[in-house]
Amino acid sequence: MLGRLDEAAIAGRAALEDSGLSPVMRAVRRARYAHVLQWQGAFLAAEEQLDLAAEETGLEDPTSPSSLSALAAVFQHRAKCRFEHARAEQQAGRSRAAARQWDLAEDDARRSLFMREHLGVADEGVLSSSRQTVARLERRDLAV
Repeated sequence: MLGRLDEAAIAGRAALEDSGLSPVMRAVRRARYAHVLQWQGAFLAAEEQLDLAAEETGLEDPTSPSSLSALAAVFQHRAKCRFEHARAEQQAGRSRAAARQWDLAEDDARRSLFMREHLGVADEGVLSSSRQTVARLERRDLAV
């Protein structure tokens, strides 16, 4: 659905209506839907969906590696969403709001990296992505 964000948003909402989904699968689908919202520039709505996804990862078995791995992924996605939100706020001249979003993004990125490093189930590519996100946020690098 690349290039058809309105259709992707409809499909994302519909994917969440399946009552037979496990909480972790619902969280995964919700994170995908949040991506669409993020790409549409609806950062607050995307962050709200990612907050819900974070809650859903713990509904089944909050200590299982799959639940914790899904939660780490949600934190990573939310960090990237907040990074883009910070850039939008900065471009709009709202430096204070940008700084707040940036701090939230950095917190989420650090949480994700910590969880992924300590779970021992993430592959090196996933760990590398988390490390790059943290490093970029630490540099306060606003470049795309």
